[in-house]
Amino acid sequence: LSRRQRQMCIRDSMGMAQPLTRPASAYGLTQVRIRDLKNLTDAYVIYIRPFAQEAKVMNSILWCATPFARKHHVAPAEPYWSHGGAPSILTTAKRVTEALLTLAPSYAGRTEQEGTSK
Repeated sequence: LSRRQRQMCIRDSMGMAQPLTRPASAYGLTQVRIRDLKNLTDAYVIYIRPFAQEAKVMNSILWCATPFARKHHVAPAEPYWSHGGAPSILTTAKRVTEALLTLAPSYAGRTEQEGTSK
């Protein structure tokens, strides 16, 4: 399987779908304008810190008007180095998982003794 096919299999097995597709750059990243996110009605958005414009974006009228922001389906992933080869894959997975867990309704208020860890 190609890299893209493997990613799709993992994503599909988790019950997730890619709500927005864009061609990737040579680094595998693509910048998207906020206005291009306006139709993501059933999406969860994870952004990676540090994000220099975080406060400005999170308080902008355009961002606040997006369906996912109105539903509070937005979470930051703590900083990580995603271009470090195989070891960075696990770190990336952990950071994205931690961010997604903060959005899970049953996760709020759980402690480490109850099975959550950071």
